[in-house]
Amino acid sequence: MDRSLRRGISLGGTLDGGGLELDDDWFDAIRDAGLDLVRLPVCWDFVAADRVDRAVEAGLARGLAVVLDVHHSEGTDAAFLAALPTLRLPDDPHLIATVHHHLPFRFTHQGAPGIAGADAWLGTPWGAAADRARIRADLATAAGWARGRRLFLGEFGTRDAAPMAARAAWTALVRAGAERLGMDWAYWDFATEFGAFDVASGSWRAPLLAALGG
Repeated sequence: MDRSLRRGISLGGTLDGGGLELDDDWFDAIRDAGLDLVRLPVCWDFVAADRVDRAVEAGLARGLAVVLDVHHSEGTDAAFLAALPTLRLPDDPHLIATVHHHLPFRFTHQGAPGIAGADAWLGTPWGAAADRARIRADLATAAGWARGRRLFLGEFGTRDAAPMAARAAWTALVRAGAERLGMDWAYWDFATEFGAFDVASGSWRAPLLAALGG
């Protein structure tokens, strides 16, 4: 198994019924930013197999590792870090566990449509010493649970309703913590309201790209 650390981003909203039209140039932008993995969330109820095939081929053609994620399907959701103690995995040396980290949820998802009460979270601050300590502790707990298994931080990100400075600081801390503990990762995500890339201008949001080590 290739044990090199993978650093990447999800193309949310494209193959999972989100309404974004996937552009092959996005794979170039991802590669040119120094990332080496693309995660493709796929909801098979909304997308034809040939579109998924084209996306996989576009990523591989640019030397990117490609993770296919079965998205929005019952029983396939990745575990959040608070859920790990209840997760039991088979004894398989080829298995990679995946987790998501969007905590504190009222900060990362403030104002999110479809979440009851999320508008009341607008303005939720983040960045105090206790906030940072909690993230370090959560990631360390996940690494401890893994006990030598490869662990993939499949999603972490913040909505654009939060101030950019706080979003970038949160992202940098989670990314650096994951790397320090040997976790592969994929930021959530490229071009939705969580996006590190501004499709309208065709450019990266510099604070978020810097937070991702780019």
